[in-house]
Amino acid sequence: MWKEGTFKLIAINEPIINEFVDVFKNLYTNGGVIVSCFEVNNHQVFQELPWWDPDKYNTYIKNLLTSTDIINGIPKLNISRKIENNIELKYINSLILDGEFAIKIIKGGAYLKFKGSPQEAKRLGDEFCKCLFQDRFLDIHVFYSDNSWTKWFYDVHWDSTWIIFDGKENKLWLICMTDTD
Repeated sequence: MWKEGTFKLIAINEPIINEFVDVFKNLYTNGGVIVSCFEVNNHQVFQELPWWDPDKYNTYIKNLLTSTDIINGIPKLNISRKIENNIELKYINSLILDGEFAIKIIKGGAYLKFKGSPQEAKRLGDEFCKCLFQDRFLDIHVFYSDNSWTKWFYDVHWDSTWIIFDGKENKLWLICMTDTD
């Protein structure tokens, strides 16, 4: 659907993103965390996103995730050309995304729990979101899945995927986590 060159992987070297990844790597000791950002070179990706219709956006995003650029950009994720498992994405409001991340931090992984305070978890979620899209909540569309949609996931309680569309900055963020007991 999307021609090659539509998505270009961007190298990320932001201290708060590194801290976020490190916190989850420490909590998800048997799993992993992936935070990837793509520059989107075709604004139609944002214009054609049917964010209001679950059936349509699930199909749309599955097609996007199986584009050559995304597959080659994140080889570790083992995305197949055809996603067999149901990704079952849900649209979530960008205003609560920092809290969603804070909850994941507080709950911890299969064996380790977060040793910090809820305030520390909330701060990290807030700063992570600010790094990704500042305070431009209305420019962002966020989708979430707790399903195992590639073989990288362990298909247990700790599977999470967030896909963040930032039409103003022409960026697509993909955040994936998994752990197992």
